[in-house]
Amino acid sequence: GLAEQERYEDASVHRDRLGAFVRGTARTQRLASLTGCAQLTAARRQGETGWDVHVMRFGRLVAAGVLPAGVAAAEFVGSLATLAETVIPGPGPTPAATAAETEALLRWLESDGVRLIELDGEWTCPLDGAGRYLHVLDAATHSPSSLVPFDERRGLVTVHQPPR
Repeated sequence: GLAEQERYEDASVHRDRLGAFVRGTARTQRLASLTGCAQLTAARRQGETGWDVHVMRFGRLVAAGVLPAGVAAAEFVGSLATLAETVIPGPGPTPAATAAETEALLRWLESDGVRLIELDGEWTCPLDGAGRYLHVLDAATHSPSSLVPFDERRGLVTVHQPPR
């Protein structure tokens, strides 16, 4: 390869391009997992006062409410979904919201204590998707920055003339 030919700069360009491609693909696959769902309803306990309920359509938050303790959950969730914003998806990997909004919803869905209530569609990620390789990229990216020559912890400074 390029490293054997001592073409290190070319090799680093290819490595960086591959890293950008894999990260972009992983992000798109992650977003598409939620934006492909016509409707997803989930809840998370809010202390002793009730549950935070979120309704999402095509990766967009369309309704949210707090289900108080002692209220019939099915009726509350049903009315919340009925009153939710109507979404007509557009083209692309983020058909109804910004990538930032969809990523915020994904982080909330992946947080501790979230329970899936209803799902219209499939919320899946490919088993052999690009996200599987992110840890390899992270190791390659962060390893060089952690290397310090001769175990010296101070930064090396270029000096025009050495001190006398």
